[in-house]
Amino acid sequence: MKKILLIDEELWYFDALLDLIRYTTTHVVTVAANCSDAVILFKKNKYDCIILDLALPAGNYYTVKGIIDEREDKLFGLQLLRFFRKEDDGIRIIGYSVADTKEIQQSFRQLNADYVPKLSENSFNKLRELITLL
Repeated sequence: MKKILLIDEELWYFDALLDLIRYTTTHVVTVAANCSDAVILFKKNKYDCIILDLALPAGNYYTVKGIIDEREDKLFGLQLLRFFRKEDDGIRIIGYSVADTKEIQQSFRQLNADYVPKLSENSFNKLRELITLL
């Protein structure tokens, strides 16, 4: 049984992902809706995998100060991914986004993270495949 941190602010999507994980695995899932909640959970727990959306709200400024720069791009998920990678280079990270560009795909690859287009026809199948590889 693996521990997964799922980070997404869109209730409909993370509910669907949560169901996918619960019905196809025995993994334990913790959810966060913004970057600050994710940082708090990450610092308190050991996870085997993080699944995150690219477009996330920052949350509490004081929690993410030094991790999220609001003057930089608004794709806080990518900044959060950099933080996770710096803290734990071996953790499995799966990211997804509606903004599916070659630059975003390349950013995920450079940070040694899997990437799935969020609203593609087979996004849930690809996510299920990656999750079962844990």
